[in-house]
Amino acid sequence: MAFIYHPAPARKKHRFPRVFAFVFTFLLFSAVFAAVILWAITQFAPAAPESSSGYLPEFTAEDRGVLLVIFEQDRRAGGFVTVSADPAAGSITAAAFPRETVVEDGVSRIRLYELYAQPDGGAAAARTLSALTGEKIEKYMAVSIPNAGKIVNAFEKKLILELPEDVSYTDPESQYTIRLTAGRVTLNGSQAAALLRYNGWQQGRSQQSLIHAQMIAALINQYLIADRQDADDFAAIIDWVDSNIRIPDYERIKNGLDYLSEKNTGSVCTAVPAPGRYVGTADDVRFEVE
Repeated sequence: MAFIYHPAPARKKHRFPRVFAFVFTFLLFSAVFAAVILWAITQFAPAAPESSSGYLPEFTAEDRGVLLVIFEQDRRAGGFVTVSADPAAGSITAAAFPRETVVEDGVSRIRLYELYAQPDGGAAAARTLSALTGEKIEKYMAVSIPNAGKIVNAFEKKLILELPEDVSYTDPESQYTIRLTAGRVTLNGSQAAALLRYNGWQQGRSQQSLIHAQMIAALINQYLIADRQDADDFAAIIDWVDSNIRIPDYERIKNGLDYLSEKNTGSVCTAVPAPGRYVGTADDVRFEVE
């Protein structure tokens, strides 16, 4: 029986419509062109400043935090310093208020050191300074001068400070003595504590609180760096201070402090005297903020 070969029917060729080809080519060209434009923008447009964490932080006045720092000796306040951290401005200010600063406590005018000597004096000083300055000051930290020296040692860094004048002073009652030469000095904890007790630049004619503010600014400029160990340091110093700061308070401003630490090149904090003038004499001397 003969086999007859029947070829398979040829497949019908489908032609891609020209209009589809045109559309496909146009879309591909558009995508490539858009990618080139995007690349050019990212390469040649001015770069926006951003933090080392890779994002551009946005801060407002609500992110500003103010802490009142009080150095004391036997419950006697030597000065009051408001430390204002303002991430929106990229700076920190340590403002020095003399112990004789007059505030309103609700019923009378009283000097800060007298108010601080009363029960709950730290919170009262923060509240009255807040009313006086218009700053939102709710948190305070009171540190005895001996404990301030311990804190300097706990940070495992000596305090580097610029002295505007030679320091040579002996207290006739306590025999406390301090001798330092003007210029850049490096202080250990005990030396820092001794300088905190100094009565003021120009042999006391400049407020003692300004020394405190300058030392706080120096400590912040050295300590507020990106690789600081907040949790360990907080645990180390918490027993040496009297404060109403709580962990949630710190967490609220942590992002701002992290940003300021990235901006810090050694001068993020500046010490300034409070604007005002002394009036009265002897036991009646007062500092009126202007």
